[in-house]
Amino acid sequence: MKAFLVSGDVEFLNRAKDFLEDRMEGLTVDTAEKPKEALDTLKSKKYDAVVSTCLMDKEMDCIDFLMELKRTKEDISFIMVTNEDEEKIAIESLELGADSNVMCRGSPKMHMLELLKTLEHEFELKKIKKELKESERLYKGMYDTMLVLSKHDDLDYLLATIAHEAKSLLNTTDCNIYFYNEDKDVLIPIYSNHPDYSKEIMDHPIPVGEGFTGMVAEAKESKYLNYDDPDYVSLHIPETDKEEDEIESIMGVPLLDNLDLLGVMSVGKLNDKFYDQDMRKLNLFARQVEIALKKVKYINDVERTHKKLYKERDRIRKIHDVAVKMKSIRTEEELYSLVTDAVEDILDFYVCSIDILKNGEFEVKATIGGVNKEGDKYPVEGVAGETLKSNHSFIIDDVQGSKLTKPKRKIYRSAISVPIGDFGVFQALSEFEDDFNQEDLSMTELLMAHVTETIERLRNYRKVKESEEKFKALSESSPFPIFVYRDNFLYVNDASEELTGYSKEELLDMPFWELVHPDHREMVKQRGFSRLKGEDIIPRYEFKIIKKDGTPVWVYFTGRRINYEGESAGFGTAIDITDRKEAIKALKETNRKCNTLMKNLPGMAYRCKNVKNYTMEFLSEACMELTGYQPEDLLFNKKISYRDIIHPDDREYVWESIQKAVKNKEPFEMEYRIITSQNEERWVWEQGRMVEYSDDKTDILEGIITDITKRKKVEDELRKYKDKLEYMVEERTAALNEANKELKALTYSMSHDLKAPLRAIHGFTEELMKEHVQCSNKEAVDCLKRILNASERMDDLIEDLLRYSRVSKADDELTQISLNEVLNEAVGDFEDIIENKNAVVELDDKMPMVMGRYSTMVQIFSNLISNALKFVDDESPSIKIRAERSGDLARIWVEDNGIGIPEEQQNQVFHLFERLHGRDIYPGTGIGLAIVRKAVEKMGGKVGVESELGKGSKFWVELIPSR
Repeated sequence: MKAFLVSGDVEFLNRAKDFLEDRMEGLTVDTAEKPKEALDTLKSKKYDAVVSTCLMDKEMDCIDFLMELKRTKEDISFIMVTNEDEEKIAIESLELGADSNVMCRGSPKMHMLELLKTLEHEFELKKIKKELKESERLYKGMYDTMLVLSKHDDLDYLLATIAHEAKSLLNTTDCNIYFYNEDKDVLIPIYSNHPDYSKEIMDHPIPVGEGFTGMVAEAKESKYLNYDDPDYVSLHIPETDKEEDEIESIMGVPLLDNLDLLGVMSVGKLNDKFYDQDMRKLNLFARQVEIALKKVKYINDVERTHKKLYKERDRIRKIHDVAVKMKSIRTEEELYSLVTDAVEDILDFYVCSIDILKNGEFEVKATIGGVNKEGDKYPVEGVAGETLKSNHSFIIDDVQGSKLTKPKRKIYRSAISVPIGDFGVFQALSEFEDDFNQEDLSMTELLMAHVTETIERLRNYRKVKESEEKFKALSESSPFPIFVYRDNFLYVNDASEELTGYSKEELLDMPFWELVHPDHREMVKQRGFSRLKGEDIIPRYEFKIIKKDGTPVWVYFTGRRINYEGESAGFGTAIDITDRKEAIKALKETNRKCNTLMKNLPGMAYRCKNVKNYTMEFLSEACMELTGYQPEDLLFNKKISYRDIIHPDDREYVWESIQKAVKNKEPFEMEYRIITSQNEERWVWEQGRMVEYSDDKTDILEGIITDITKRKKVEDELRKYKDKLEYMVEERTAALNEANKELKALTYSMSHDLKAPLRAIHGFTEELMKEHVQCSNKEAVDCLKRILNASERMDDLIEDLLRYSRVSKADDELTQISLNEVLNEAVGDFEDIIENKNAVVELDDKMPMVMGRYSTMVQIFSNLISNALKFVDDESPSIKIRAERSGDLARIWVEDNGIGIPEEQQNQVFHLFERLHGRDIYPGTGIGLAIVRKAVEKMGGKVGVESELGKGSKFWVELIPSR
């Protein structure tokens, strides 16, 4: 590389020459101070680049020098060096053809480094331009070759042309082409024009990874190996085996189809070497070769595919014809006969069988070629067993060598096995190895898919007929009205007559909507027609109907869309909920009384999340009196959180006290200060506990907060006036005693005053019943029965509330209890019911000893056993009670085979008055499980349930084991 520096600045010339020659290996730098002197030298000698500054003599400036140089030396690179104040000259020189400009900024060394970098860049550009010209020549030759290759699709001609052009364009001695065999992972030589070793090359496939050519295939990268390389001997292969005076270098390039290996092309040179530029040329040529080879491969593949498709199309058409015949078949025996004929005709299988699963083993239903006899049975094992279990087809190329084939029939060498859904398998055998291919498997799977569909249709048809018979039997025996309708009724059961007062004949002759009360008729009619259209409609809702005698009746309706006699129809059930409606009305009255009681509580009742700001979910009306804020202001922190109301000095104390109690699963009780909306400081007393988890798994706290400011003021006064202490204590004690008397009076009122009117109602009703037992007024008798039942339910409700109250107040010390004794007593209380219902109760005879209260324990398990005996369908109750360890607690399971509880309602069953079923279906007060939960929690335990609708329930109780 040679450069020429021109500048009137001698110091710059000397410094630049020394710096550039020292930093760039192989660079020679000549200099001149005069531009004309420089032009003369440049005309007589060849340089790669010229560097000029703006400092010239008066005869010629730098711009004139540039224009003259470009006129005589167009291919030389010109670099202008300018200062920051010579920007206009720099721009003008670049516009006139200068290749680069170096702007001098900073230190002289920085200028030199910029110049060095620019020179290196210009030299590299010249090198690239030179290579591009060479590549252009080569590529033109390759393009001409490609025009020749594109006109032919004969493989032999293409290979000969490729080898000839490779020698011509790349100046090589020979060219060898290999195709890649993926199955054997070897390179198969398909062409060689080596002058001496062509036969040896063609006779030696090369494993991928071995030798030079194998390495090219494995790496999918171009490589070359010269005869003087150290690896030449270790990669010695037949194509490099030369006499000592004729040593060959070799270069190889992978032939690819996208990223898939097609093969390898290698070329060689005698007594000469390859370089990187040679490899680039070969890579360019290889791309053209790939296009030609892929074209031939595509043409051959298309021809093979067309032949295969014609054959497959004919088979598929025949299979389709067989599938059409299957639609008219009515028995499985007809189906199997049709299939074996089709297998022999379409698939050309001459030894096969259809084996259907029956009673846990295979039974041969049809056979060809004597592989088995019809009616033969054999275990679910071997190939057939694996096919059925995995629902996966198999081709076994070597029956004798397969572990799956049992027993091994020596005359057979290959097999095919295809599942027929979950019903069985189809198997075919051959006396020849590798006799079945993927096409045979695909066609067999297609045929067996139709067989599977037909068996499903036949068996479903049989199930539908059986289902219709079962439906009629069940619906006629159902105590609830069941009916099918479109506009008119299509089917009604006996219970529909009882509900409506109409006979079956009358109902089947009238539209469904005429039964509906006018207030609800349009709504029910609109939903019914929408359901018949397939729209997503609420399946369950309530409305009134009018009986034949004009009596309005509330019903709980469940409807869905079904296919009835080939057309869309509505299916519905209706339950008389008139009594439940009355009960709800009564419950609302009870709630009203409870709200009244809540208003009269001595403090503010609350329910909140156990989070830092105590997000309130419920507050009683006493909130306003206590805090000065309306309950709505605090609910969900709408205007202010309860934490903000707590005195800043007491906030951490309140939080830590609550968290300690929650962690220990204990109630909490504390006194602290609050700041009211009027900025008044008040003392409060709070008592509460963690009761459950919310939907986001946050602890829920419930309790009561009472204003004790007056008491605190009294306490302050007591500290000031010791002499009045005894009097104040007695006065406060008297007030508390009075409050206790009032609470006891309330309990007494619930247990006596409420029950007394009930006993009177019950007694008077029984007397009226005796007097009117022969009365012809059945409606009056029915009303008396309802009053009697309602009074008994109210009595049960009061008793359960009292039990709940006693459990809530129970603070007896826990003692060691034998669960075996508790369970024996609890089960003994239900001996008559167990015997009448043919119930089965299994008790684990190794129950643990736990800490608790004996009578409370009996109450807990009596309630759970009672529910297990009550909530069952027609079958006999089955109850299993067992125990296991659950962390530090003993867990007792009470499992039943009852009706089960929906997952979304499993947390609700432990709430007060929570009922999942109508009282006319399963009697009760809805308090039993609330008593269980309260009692267990009072003893430091937990209770829960696992259940699935229609599959029974598993209630568990966790108690503290005795140490």
